[in-house]
Amino acid sequence: MASTQSAPKVMMPKAMTQQLLKAKFAELKENRQVSSMIDIIEDLIKATSNYFGVTIIAAQKRIAEFGVEEARGAFNYIDGPMYQLIHGSRGSLALTKHFQ
Repeated sequence: MASTQSAPKVMMPKAMTQQLLKAKFAELKENRQVSSMIDIIEDLIKATSNYFGVTIIAAQKRIAEFGVEEARGAFNYIDGPMYQLIHGSRGSLALTKHFQ
């Protein structure tokens, strides 16, 4: 495994990251109206990034590895500007694919 692929796993251990996501999800759900994960995914990614001191992209990819598909539709930048969250049906994209 290349170091670029293993670094996020070392810096964001599975059990600790899942525990953080569960706690942060509960906190966000308590403090605002949440109808789906897409409503708070960017906040979860930012919280994970800040907590572990990794980039937003590394946190986004690690969360997607846990099966949170909504993470792959967050923080989409195309030629500078950020575009709104994109979400297709569950299982519509492989982990290495993206919407175009």
